[in-house]
Amino acid sequence: MTVVAMGVERSVNIDVAGLQGRSDSLSDIDLM
Repeated sequence: MTVVAMGVERSVNIDVAGLQGRSDSLSDIDLM
């Protein structure tokens, strides 16, 4: 559950940073 929460928090942060960054972050999370 902790891992999922971390991923969600990161997704939100990326969204604020920019859609382009989200795509990169999503790939990183997938690998993790």
